[in-house]
Amino acid sequence: MKVGKGSRLKRSLKRHGLYGSFNELMGRSFLCLAIMLLVVMSLGVFAEIFSRNFSIALGWTKEVAIEVMPFIAFLVAPFAYRRHLFAKIDIFSDRLRGRAQYGLMFFVHIIELCILVIFAYYAYILLTTTRPQILGGLTQLYRLLLSPFIAAEDLYKYRYITHWSYAFVFMSFILMILVGFEHIGRALNSLIKNKDCTTRRLFRQERAEQNTDEDDFLTAQPPVRNINV
Repeated sequence: MKVGKGSRLKRSLKRHGLYGSFNELMGRSFLCLAIMLLVVMSLGVFAEIFSRNFSIALGWTKEVAIEVMPFIAFLVAPFAYRRHLFAKIDIFSDRLRGRAQYGLMFFVHIIELCILVIFAYYAYILLTTTRPQILGGLTQLYRLLLSPFIAAEDLYKYRYITHWSYAFVFMSFILMILVGFEHIGRALNSLIKNKDCTTRRLFRQERAEQNTDEDDFLTAQPPVRNINV
């Protein structure tokens, strides 16, 4: 039976909660932006390869890769953090059961939140105090993209400045802090109820439901259908 969009939205909000749904939506939005930047970086690499065959010098491909690559990692970070996809050592924690495991998770998430707050503070300092830099190659590409819309005599006014690119780093840490609060709340809820309420259980349940149910508002993969021949 096909589920309507309204029903899928309600089910997702019920599963993730309003706060969790916001974190999931923002994480997926940053993930989509990271994918687009990855496509741009890949196209730049291909452009550099083909330009060499025609002896055409492109001055912006290397700068695109240098500029985009770090931000792809930071844009994906909130999405990965909510799913516990970062490298971790869980040999000890997996041996614990019940409230002992949830209490350890609660303590670890508090430490993680403190570290994220410190990193966000330094990312803000980086954003507000770093002197803007003008990249010549990306300025060339920037003007090329603007040329259909800007008069030729005014293009010299436009330059690519890296200063606001640091905003991606700061915003990434802010979103991870929001996810950190969610992790702490879910770990505390698990500790009180002595029941797994973490996002790790949530996404395991979603992956299992994808085999038998329609994809919901916050599920990326379509359901797997059995076809009888």
